[in-house]
Amino acid sequence: MGYSGYQSKFDPEKFKPSKVIIATDADADGRHIECLLLSMFLKYLPFTLTGDSKIYVANPPLYGIQIGKKMKFFADNIEYVEYVRDIFCKDNEILDINKKKLTKGEIVKILYRNMDYLKYLNHISNTFAIDVKFLEFLLYNKDLAFSKFKATVEKAYPFTTVAKENGIIMIHGLVGSLYQTVFFNDMLLNECRLILDLISRSDKYYYINGKKSTLYDLMFIFSKCEPSGITRYKGLGELEPKLLGESTIIPGLGRTLKQYTADDVKKELKYITSLQSDKSVFVKDIKVRIEDII
Repeated sequence: MGYSGYQSKFDPEKFKPSKVIIATDADADGRHIECLLLSMFLKYLPFTLTGDSKIYVANPPLYGIQIGKKMKFFADNIEYVEYVRDIFCKDNEILDINKKKLTKGEIVKILYRNMDYLKYLNHISNTFAIDVKFLEFLLYNKDLAFSKFKATVEKAYPFTTVAKENGIIMIHGLVGSLYQTVFFNDMLLNECRLILDLISRSDKYYYINGKKSTLYDLMFIFSKCEPSGITRYKGLGELEPKLLGESTIIPGLGRTLKQYTADDVKKELKYITSLQSDKSVFVKDIKVRIEDII
């Protein structure tokens, strides 16, 4: 039997909930599902979003870590970076290139923006068998005219030679204890496009505890401050019932609910739509606070 004559018997006038709580995973997929559900209420049940709105969104954790006998939860990457930043700042003083001390807010912007910097740089380093610090140095100076680029590289790395053949820059020689052969061409630069984007959006140099350091140095030290035993929850189903209750469901413990009005939903949908052109931003599991970061 087909559904050609089927009609919905749902009567919106009889739908009178005291509260509707949307609970989706804390990652990017969960954010999409959350927006689809909010869209449904906005389009088909708009009265639930007017006046004293009945629509709420739960705030499940993206990360969790055992501290003593209790669990500490982080709703998103920004909260996690702020937590690690505080550990990082206890033992490290960070200045900009002009030796001005960075505020905690400025530091968290830099750290959040460059969370994937080490991963990207190490991946290219391993793929092309290039010393990671040498690779960063080359990328830092890629826009120099060839004569200036050659002089800069050979001064910093005196056991290397830089030549240009058929329009391709080739670098040979010792970097540390390793012999390097680098074809600094368009193929390599294309593979480095994500790294170059991060470099273009950050200062290249900082002073860490009085020592001039690169972005790689900064993010490497930061990575060493990340606590062991951190758990990233891919979905609500990965949380044990007790932890799900503590972090997301039970009032008076860790539960946080955000009430949505029709205007809130429209802003949320507009915001999510704007992110579709920049997947690298969206997949960071961000919340609206990203506006304060970039």
